[in-house]
Amino acid sequence: MANDKSNTEYEKEQKAIREYIAKQSIRRPYQGGKVGTDQQKLKNYGNRSKKDDFVYPGIKKQLKDKHKHIDIVFMQGWIKEYHVAEEDAQLIKKLDKDKIYDDNCKSYLKTSIKLKEKKVFINKLNEQNKGYAFLDKIKDTKPVMRKIVDCSDKDLIGEKY
Repeated sequence: MANDKSNTEYEKEQKAIREYIAKQSIRRPYQGGKVGTDQQKLKNYGNRSKKDDFVYPGIKKQLKDKHKHIDIVFMQGWIKEYHVAEEDAQLIKKLDKDKIYDDNCKSYLKTSIKLKEKKVFINKLNEQNKGYAFLDKIKDTKPVMRKIVDCSDKDLIGEKY
């Protein structure tokens, strides 16, 4: 009889353990998946937005909307290089046929000019009576700010974007 009692107590303990485990949030493999994969709660966060292609075109648009006489905007990207975004890149290609122009990339990487080419392009733009603005990075600003360092309209020098 003692043996029967211990058997029933053992079964009750095992049942309590199984119920406890079933109630716990233990990650279990799901059927039909690869071996070792776990089912997870899926959340729909929507499509990933492109955050890397708005800075340069945004600055260019802001500057051109504010000052209608500016035709082309050069923005310092890397250390010794000025990026030219969107339709301004096409204008650079028309000014200098030897400039590398790639239409299958981000809008601000289509073409650029080196720091040492700055004076050459200023002369070309002055000959064609085009308005221009060169923006350099301001050090130690978060987010990165730029200010006009050279412009066809000298009153704009020093403006920050």
